[in-house]
Amino acid sequence: MASATSSSSSSSSSSEAVAFAPLRDSPESKLFVNIMEARNLKASDVGGSSDPFVVVKVGDKMLQTSVQRRSLNPVWNETFIIPGASLAELYQQTLEISVRDKDYGLTGKVTGDEVLGTLKVPLSRIAIGEEIDLWFELEGPEAAGRPRGQLHMVLQLEGPFRTEFKVLEKLGYFVAGVTDKVINTTGGAASAATPYAVNKYTIVALVPIVVGVVAAAPLLTVAFTVGLPLLLPFIIIGVLVIAMVTIIASALALSSKPSRTRAMKMVSPLLNRLRDTPVGQQILYQTGPRPGLESMLDTFVPPDQKYNRLYMSITIDIIGGSSYLLPLIGEVGDLAWAPMQALLVNAMFRRSSKYAAYFSFAEEILPFTDIIPTATLAWLRMYGPEVYDELKAKLVERRQARIAQNASPEITSAAS
Repeated sequence: MASATSSSSSSSSSSEAVAFAPLRDSPESKLFVNIMEARNLKASDVGGSSDPFVVVKVGDKMLQTSVQRRSLNPVWNETFIIPGASLAELYQQTLEISVRDKDYGLTGKVTGDEVLGTLKVPLSRIAIGEEIDLWFELEGPEAAGRPRGQLHMVLQLEGPFRTEFKVLEKLGYFVAGVTDKVINTTGGAASAATPYAVNKYTIVALVPIVVGVVAAAPLLTVAFTVGLPLLLPFIIIGVLVIAMVTIIASALALSSKPSRTRAMKMVSPLLNRLRDTPVGQQILYQTGPRPGLESMLDTFVPPDQKYNRLYMSITIDIIGGSSYLLPLIGEVGDLAWAPMQALLVNAMFRRSSKYAAYFSFAEEILPFTDIIPTATLAWLRMYGPEVYDELKAKLVERRQARIAQNASPEITSAAS
């Protein structure tokens, strides 16, 4: 694959007008190729110039630009749309570019073509939904390592989300729309009613009511105690109604515009990782088979982030041990959690503890063994020596600093 450098004009042009937003779901799978310009091309003609054009090839589809006569720095600005039967098919293809010189004979008739430079771009390297604006180094067919010029292209690959993300997207828009309508309606009604409900007259009217309730508190307590068996069903219904209202109000509050804005700031690193990594692209879009659990963990929680993996291990063990909170129901829940825990432990620690997943499954599926923190123990086996060496190095560094600090007054007194 040819090397590439960012275009000097890409930052300004992309900020002013982005053709397609990141994480965009497109119903059709297609590749946009905009051949912008080239520079420092090889002079192929006798007069020290060339007549360049570009051939674009993806799979069995081949297209070409117009011919720019007598130029080593031609400008085309021609766009090609290459459709695909599916995004999975396009994702496995390679974009092949060939910059050629059109040879004209003495009579002006075309006599052939000469390759000035080539390059290849695997489409799996292109972030789906993003506009890629780059200068690409051309490679020569016969003189390896010899500069052949550069080609400026704008590329964009489009395709559909996976079904589960389409459902999540539609559900998110639906919940946000309903929440905004409810908040706008109730907020407007509350604002209109506030001057009538809260004023000096209503406050004065509430004073005798509050005094009466306080005075009758002993009688109400006795009546409540005597009539508790009769009132218990109504109390349960009231608690359930209050709980439902609280849940609905909490959901509305969490779905409001300010909460959504805060949530987007929190998940933006995850969205950037989904957008910018091949594994993230394979999770979001219909590029073929879904990535494995191990590759997903290595992408979002890389092995070098050992303390993030420690937090994950502790969380896994806490979930597994929570069955003690529900003595009988929890043990039944272990039947569902045991295989999931084993898969997570295997994906995280298979390189250092190939039997950790089996121990994790057995510990979780057997009764009264959930207290064993298998995931955390597997983390200690993998990262324990590294953490020990780090702590040892810090202790040695502190000891040396303390010795140097204690020796400095003696050196000062000897010098005086």
